[in-house]
Amino acid sequence: MEVDKIFRQLIKHEGSDLHMQVGKAPILRVKGTLRELQMEPIDREHMQQLFGP
Repeated sequence: MEVDKIFRQLIKHEGSDLHMQVGKAPILRVKGTLRELQMEPIDREHMQQLFGP
């Protein structure tokens, strides 16, 4: 999973927020509604690679 791909989806759908949690697929907030992206759930290792030190 590439973070660029997630952000492109956020922009494409004119989302205002991005929610990411280990064990779940990324979720976008679009016009007040939460929409889960059709992606694999994020595992702990990948989350650390994306946002860790």
